[in-house]
Amino acid sequence: MTSGDARIGIARTRADLISVGRLRYERYVAREGKQYGCTDHVGKTFIEPLDRLSLNFFATVNGRVAGAVRLVRASDAPADRHLALLVEAARPADPATTVVNSRFAVRPEMAARALIVPMFQQVYRSGLLAGARQCLLATRTELIPLFGKFGFVPLGRTLNDPVAGHLEILALDAFDFAHLASVASPYLPIARSLLGRLVDAEDAAGRALGFAEAAAASDSLRPAVVAR
Repeated sequence: MTSGDARIGIARTRADLISVGRLRYERYVAREGKQYGCTDHVGKTFIEPLDRLSLNFFATVNGRVAGAVRLVRASDAPADRHLALLVEAARPADPATTVVNSRFAVRPEMAARALIVPMFQQVYRSGLLAGARQCLLATRTELIPLFGKFGFVPLGRTLNDPVAGHLEILALDAFDFAHLASVASPYLPIARSLLGRLVDAEDAAGRALGFAEAAAASDSLRPAVVAR
């Protein structure tokens, strides 16, 4: 790996998750002053029990975690008091095919921000492979345009998180290809390339890939190194 290498990965080891937790601590706790119950001020990490049920994606620049985001099924989200509020407010029609993005964090450097798109493309790819048809997230109002570029739209519903405060709820229809095309979403080429693979990913019983299987399949479909 050269000094200019950037990589997208999924946290598979405790060390990976600690690296993600340190970025969360830096951005959520040290920078924004938010006080979450699972914060480890000694180790300077922010890791939650829900992480065990989730896929945590991260981007690295020169071996340092520069960005991260979490993907979890809506049916598992009630295990976390913050995401339980989101799912309750959003009222997804089918929690079994709905996923939630959360704990998005990125360093302010341009090299880190340049990895937001490929990192979220990896999240979308894994979500599709896991059988997701809708994705939800809650965000501050000023970040709506960022997620709108991917195809997320406001649901017209909000929530008041006990730590994060007022948040807008956004939703993405993963199979609304017309909308993805209308906003020039970076998800569209991923959807086109995976449509055939999604059909192959279902067995005779119609079971979509599990999260672990989806992560493995997603890894096999992406380049290991992302050019900057």
